[in-house]
Amino acid sequence: MNLGWLSELPSLLKDYKAGEVFNADETELFFQRLANKTAAFKGEECHGGKKSKFRVTVFLPANQSGKEKLPPLMIGRSKKPRCFVKIKSFPIMYKSDQKAWMTRGNFW
Repeated sequence: MNLGWLSELPSLLKDYKAGEVFNADETELFFQRLANKTAAFKGEECHGGKKSKFRVTVFLPANQSGKEKLPPLMIGRSKKPRCFVKIKSFPIMYKSDQKAWMTRGNFW
């Protein structure tokens, strides 16, 4: 992996304040998914696997100073998930993608 750009980053950012530099990361959330391995009593069956009731990607943007956090973006597979049917107001933005992936199309 070529990380040559990393040494140039400080000179590229020198003219910007910490409040003007943003970073964002994504993570996956598997809601109500059982782990493949879990603590169990001897003789009890251990359940788990890849079945998930709801899988989403969560995008979390904030500026370098940490003073400005943009609203999180949640990306799920369904255009209208059944689990949100009774929710009237949602504190984050929700978009859909067939694989719940972060793509360029989610920003436009």
